[in-house]
Amino acid sequence: MRATDFFCVNDGYTAFAHSLLPAEAELQFNTPAKEIRWQRGSVEVAGQRAKTAIVTLPVGVLQTGLVHFMPDLPQKREAVNRIAAGPVFRITFHLRERFWETATPDLCMLHTRDVDFPTWWSAKPDNSPILTGWAAGPRAERLINNSRDQNIDLAANAIGRLLRVQAKRYIVNAYTHDWQDDPYSRGAYSYLPVGATRAPSLLAEPVEDTLFFAGEATENTGRSATVHGAIATGRRAAAQILKR
Repeated sequence: MRATDFFCVNDGYTAFAHSLLPAEAELQFNTPAKEIRWQRGSVEVAGQRAKTAIVTLPVGVLQTGLVHFMPDLPQKREAVNRIAAGPVFRITFHLRERFWETATPDLCMLHTRDVDFPTWWSAKPDNSPILTGWAAGPRAERLINNSRDQNIDLAANAIGRLLRVQAKRYIVNAYTHDWQDDPYSRGAYSYLPVGATRAPSLLAEPVEDTLFFAGEATENTGRSATVHGAIATGRRAAAQILKR
């Protein structure tokens, strides 16, 4: 993939979220939701009240049952339990230098068949000496039970195989993230097991013109498991509220 085809959000998705908000809106952090109390025309979450709410909790979080709808929504629970949450393990290397530039100066992303870490990307267009490795599905499941040092070794060996270099000697530090273990995601993306094709549409249906549902798991036009799917469903839910 060429640098002209790829971009990163240097300030993270928080900055992206701010760019979508009107000036009078406010993001509230460090306020985990444990209950969603609702009745037609009224919602209360973490002490905040509104006439409607858009629920974008990830599938993995909804499946834990740690966030309670009061009254309960058995039809939503049935839909969400038919959807699967995919595991992903990520590792990011801070390196002494961009050692790959001699051979591949425009490196942005590698999609390979490596047994441990098949996907890698650089910080392009930023020139920081950073590489991120990504493993999903069965590969991620194998990594989850390893120690941090074991996964660093596996990732260093993987990028070394792919770029034909002794990568470990360039590593300054490594940062890992297991999306399955993240209490606010419990998985990195949704996918549909056999027989679950209607589940996203069922999950997306509004409840009593009061609770609206968005997030990539509610996307049913082929963009599930993606950021643009999440954005599209958020816009859809907002439009539903404006029409109510």
